[in-house]
Amino acid sequence: MRKLESKLQKACVKWFDENISPTQAFLFAVPNGGSRHKLEAYNLKLEGLKAGVADLILILSGGTTVFIELKHGKGTQSKHQKQFEQIAKNLGFNYYVVKNTHDFKMVISFFVSKTF
Repeated sequence: MRKLESKLQKACVKWFDENISPTQAFLFAVPNGGSRHKLEAYNLKLEGLKAGVADLILILSGGTTVFIELKHGKGTQSKHQKQFEQIAKNLGFNYYVVKNTHDFKMVISFFVSKTF
């Protein structure tokens, strides 16, 4: 299933990069997943890596931040992802679970149009 989510993330980032100017919004990934050597994983944890952080972060003018978790098809959030979603929402941030490129485009378009 991870390969399908990776494919979805690549498609979303490609669309964003081709359609949204950095003067409008900035999107970046948080590389939380993947296989790592135990020592590397340990060091990343000491550097602040947290389980469950959303896949993509969108920042816009005025301080708006949007966390985007990508799930392909019937994929569901892990326990840590649900905990991060709750923390983000409790702190007043926007958080979306996106399952396809259409919904990704809708979320991005909504926030980009609000800033202009």
